[in-house]
Amino acid sequence: MQTSTATPAAELAALAASLDALYLSHLDRMQASAEDAIALTGTLGGMGYLPGQTAMLTNALERAASAQDIFRHLAGLLILRARPALDPTGRKTGVPVEDLIDWTGQPPRHTLSALEHAVQKIHYARGHSLTEFLRRIVVRLTPESVPDDARKQAAEELISSVGMRMPTAWVLSYGSSDFGTVVYSHLSRQEQEMPWHLTPAQVVGIDRALIAIATMCAVSGQGHHAASVQEAGNAIVKRLRYTTTQYGDGDLHAIGTAVRLMLHRDRIAFHLAPDVWDVARGVLEEHVEGLKLVLSS
Repeated sequence: MQTSTATPAAELAALAASLDALYLSHLDRMQASAEDAIALTGTLGGMGYLPGQTAMLTNALERAASAQDIFRHLAGLLILRARPALDPTGRKTGVPVEDLIDWTGQPPRHTLSALEHAVQKIHYARGHSLTEFLRRIVVRLTPESVPDDARKQAAEELISSVGMRMPTAWVLSYGSSDFGTVVYSHLSRQEQEMPWHLTPAQVVGIDRALIAIATMCAVSGQGHHAASVQEAGNAIVKRLRYTTTQYGDGDLHAIGTAVRLMLHRDRIAFHLAPDVWDVARGVLEEHVEGLKLVLSS
């Protein structure tokens, strides 16, 4: 009987590639089905049937698992294999992955029909990859095993959560704080979005920023900070996500000895301890091209 000589990492990479192939094949079928449904309803319209008269048929054609649901389930299957392989002692069972299955950037419907919007969302879904998901899971579970990748990923996640994207640079507002240094994530809201409420995308941003800070600490010899940010940050994000997203000005959340999170009407303040800011600044300056640090009052 021949035994496999592949390493756990290679086996996981092969599994992710196989799941990606299944995922893309399913998206092909979903898109073909949606396009067939659009053609069918168009033909019925040409036969003189009004949209209201074919609504029941349209609703039936729309009833299928979303691409996000499929990706989420496949990601869950990948995690089932990845956790015991990457963390055999089970020390990091609480490592968050919800932000890695974040689809808050799906295109809006605007004036599209439901079926046309379904096709547009399938195109968006093709930008998600189980292979990329696995790469990020490896960083989350074992950042010390891939320190260079971990620093780069943490820099990308932190700057995308707290920075402002300019045409040729990322701008990060920061200032002095009684706790150390404060960096700001500015909140923008649509007209229909209420003040003093965090949107799902904004909660994801908080989650991602805290995970990035924990990763930076983990690969910079600050394991105590990494553990406290991971544990306390995960608990705070769960409350924001699953209980209520309403808050008051100056709401303060202590996240171990490393971070203080303060919520304001139009911005979120991440107060970082001096040694944590030193690490975060160094990682950002190394991996974020065109970074501009702007002192804010």
